[in-house]
This record gives sequence, C-alpha cells and structure tokens, in this order.
Amino acid sequence: MTITRADANEPRPRQLTWIPDWAADIAFVPFTLYAPVRHGRRPAAAGWPQLGDGLRVAGYLMRELPDEHVATVIETAAARWTDHAFAPRRAVLDAATRSTGMPVWTLQRLFDAELAACRRDVLLSTLRARRHHRHDQEPAAWHGTAVTLGMMSGAVPGSIVRTVTRILLGGSAVLARVPSREPGFAAAFLRSIHAVEPLVADAVVVTYWRRDDTTALRHAVEQADSVCFDG
Repeated sequence: MTITRADANEPRPRQLTWIPDWAADIAFVPFTLYAPVRHGRRPAAAGWPQLGDGLRVAGYLMRELPDEHVATVIETAAARWTDHAFAPRRAVLDAATRSTGMPVWTLQRLFDAELAACRRDVLLSTLRARRHHRHDQEPAAWHGTAVTLGMMSGAVPGSIVRTVTRILLGGSAVLARVPSREPGFAAAFLRSIHAVEPLVADAVVVTYWRRDDTTALRHAVEQADSVCFDG
C-alpha cells in the first residue's frame, strides 16, 4: 500500500470526517449531518477490513518518526489554530456555537486551552510521564496496540484532538468515531497536520456512525487492538 502526499494546504471545516489518501480505493458511504451542515464518509461493510489494514501500515510508517518530530509536527499545526483570525478556526467555532449552543467567548477559551496542550514540551512531558508510569520505554504498538479505536463523545472543540494526538504519540494509529455534534475541528486539524507531515495525519481516520448502528460499531471494533473512550 502506498501512502501518498496530497495537496491539502487549507482545512475544510464543513467536512466532519478525515480519510487519508491511501484509502482512495476503499468503499465508503457518504452522509450529511445538519445544524450545522457537515458532510462525511464512513466505510461500507466491505471496506472496514481494508481500512484496518491501511491503518496498520500507516501506523508502522509513523512509528519510524522520532517522538520529538511527531510532537513538533503537532505543535506546528496547532500554532496556526491559535491565530483568532485563522479562517478555518472561525468557521469551526461558528459551527460549534450552532451545534452546542455555547457562547463564542466560552468556546474561544476552551479552544485555546486545548490548543495549549498541543505544545511540544507538554506533549513530550505527557509521553515521558506515561512511559514512566508503565516502567516501559516502548511504543504502545509494540505491545500489540497497532490500532486504537477512539470512541469520542465530547463536543467541545479541541478535546478530541487532545485524545487523538496522545494516542499517536503512544505509537498507535487511530480510528476515531466522533459525536454527531462535533463541529469538524478534528478533520480540519488533521488537514493542518497533513500539510506539515503527511505520515502523521495518514495514521488517523476520523469518521462517524449513529450510536444505535451496532453493525458499524462491530466492524470498527474488529479493526482495533484497543478501545479508548473519551468524553
């Protein structure tokens, strides 16, 4: 499987899902969510095993990168989002206001707090603490966690990105299921990461399915080595 480099300079806040370029030949089903309008894709039934295989390959390539490089990539992408005039940020916050009902000034503060956690020193400090707690210096994938399924339920911009970036630093690829009220920040942020280092963004798939869609949940769980619940 070939991991390709796409021309993705600007995030698309109306896009709820993030599907890497290597998944171009996998069958997906389009969907649309409303209030506000967001578009996305989820794997068709036959596409889930291919998606899992692709994430394992992408995760392996990402793990070849030094931890310091991955942390720098995340920090560089986050720096663009700290600019309050950054158009994708304004679009995501507008969508978040409509989907959550929270005032803009509250979302701005929450957003900036989550972005501050994407600083290189914070990321590496968190990684060292986690490894010290495990008494282990090995990435999670060396213990069989090549793909982590992230079941996200929070709608606050940034909280999902915090979880995804920490899973990546642990050495695992991420299959993230975002909640229906997610304003599109996860996908937009991954586009920013892709513009800096495609190998990091390629190790993540962000998608969505209804909470009562047990078939999609079963397919997703079958691709994962571990499950992380957030929110």
